[in-house]
Amino acid sequence: MEFKNKEAVPGGIYFIVLPSKKYFEIILTDDQNFSLETDTTDFIRKTKISGSDENKFFYEYLNYLLDKQKLLEPIQLKLK
Repeated sequence: MEFKNKEAVPGGIYFIVLPSKKYFEIILTDDQNFSLETDTTDFIRKTKISGSDENKFFYEYLNYLLDKQKLLEPIQLKLK
């Protein structure tokens, strides 16, 4: 899909919600010309971004959190 507007929209974090109720997030800044490619089977791991360092860093951070969450799962099971 492509979003076009004559004027820039306010910066911030936006949710792209699909009919299936699945969603992913993007960050909009002053430079709103970028592309994002993803796969609905795994939005975070399979997202590829070009033209937006903010979104690139954001998805690197989300992947980092997923990695740390996987390390935490065995510990949480032991605590239960």
